[in-house]
Amino acid sequence: MLPPLYMCPLSETQQAALEQGLRCKDAFTLRRCQILLARARRIQPRDIATTVGGSVQNCLQGDSCLRAAGVSLFARLIELS
Repeated sequence: MLPPLYMCPLSETQQAALEQGLRCKDAFTLRRCQILLARARRIQPRDIATTVGGSVQNCLQGDSCLRAAGVSLFARLIELS
């Protein structure tokens, strides 16, 4: 069995951007921020999916999206809030 994949630790700027995204009116951005903050706290995707209301695959896609988008994602979150 493979070890679980975790996100790299968030910087203070990234953490602040995600927390600001929790106040966003866009439901997609809000849910993505909830998922990414929970993954940064090393919560398993299965547990996040039951809490936030989604699928495990959705949680895993959030991780890959963050790795692909990088810093530009956080700039967009601050812009949307």
